[in-house]
Amino acid sequence: MFGLGRLENGDRFIEKDSLEYYYDVWPFSAQVGNQIDIIVESEDFDSMVALFSLTEDGTVFEAVNNNINSETTDSLISVDVMRDSEFIVVVVPVEAEEQGSYTVALRSTSLLGSEQQQEELNQVLDEAVELNEVLLEIHKYPLF
Repeated sequence: MFGLGRLENGDRFIEKDSLEYYYDVWPFSAQVGNQIDIIVESEDFDSMVALFSLTEDGTVFEAVNNNINSETTDSLISVDVMRDSEFIVVVVPVEAEEQGSYTVALRSTSLLGSEQQQEELNQVLDEAVELNEVLLEIHKYPLF
């Protein structure tokens, strides 16, 4: 997936301390056994990217990133997909009311190998689901 986006007045926004943070949402689906890299680049604003999975129980926070490294304001999230799922990527500026153009790119790489590796991945998936359920009971994950 590759897309061009633009944050601007009139977009959806998150309000915090009476300030507006414009954001865009990019949906996609992924299958277990893939590694997903999500890259957001902008010359107009300092980007932040968040990843959520959509489950029967609601929206689950997966990851967030502000800067790929100290030399750039672009963002990168890399995750291993532990279950077939629908996801949403949220692109938001770090500073309130920042606007401008950006690109979002999604790269997918298969992690599945032998039957034994698939069985090990399924075991990890079961453990991750149990852990995620415990963590969801303990914490709430706000973007800010």
